[in-house]
Amino acid sequence: MTGTPAYAATRALVVFVRAPERGQVKTRLAASIGADAALAAYRMLGTHVARNVVPLSASTPPCTLIVAYTPDSPTAEASTRTWLGDAFTYEAQVAGDLGARMAAAISARVAAGADAVVVIGADCPAVSAATVERAFAALDGGADVVFGPAADGGYYLVALRRVYPELFTDVPWSSSHTLAVTLHRARSAGRRITFLDTEHDVDTAVEWDAWRGVGAR
Repeated sequence: MTGTPAYAATRALVVFVRAPERGQVKTRLAASIGADAALAAYRMLGTHVARNVVPLSASTPPCTLIVAYTPDSPTAEASTRTWLGDAFTYEAQVAGDLGARMAAAISARVAAGADAVVVIGADCPAVSAATVERAFAALDGGADVVFGPAADGGYYLVALRRVYPELFTDVPWSSSHTLAVTLHRARSAGRRITFLDTEHDVDTAVEWDAWRGVGAR
């Protein structure tokens, strides 16, 4: 999908995903359980998160649900749409590192009329509609940026009303320092920060087994 759709909602949730292709997803997990099992795990996690957040589409004020997928190809869009369903609008991520891609997605939502944007991935099964509503509420309460810290040192959620470039530029993505560096930048710029609960992404066999032990449902 090209261009920026004209959304009617004043809030937006963007779910960042990679198209479900063998060998291209959950590579850390695949090193332990194999590429086929890792792909199945990724599909299960994404389905779980998507099902959790779909109720936001009927929320008040309204919330548009977007899936931002990569790579940018008709095949990737088709496989992602088949996987996650028709409750979402689908659009390709731009080129660049994760920071550039998130910044572009947030900027597009703001340009389309959203006054609050939440970005999540498909890796944290604890995220629900209630989690996203807490992030929106924190923005309404005066926060400039809201983070959902991940136990591995990154974050599973970020919420803003506009892009602050310092939060998305020259950050060590997918590392144990991701959130610490981002927080340092935010505090240095005087941004008001709110935190949600710390949760676990599912990136390793131990985390995958732990989630399934709770009962992935």
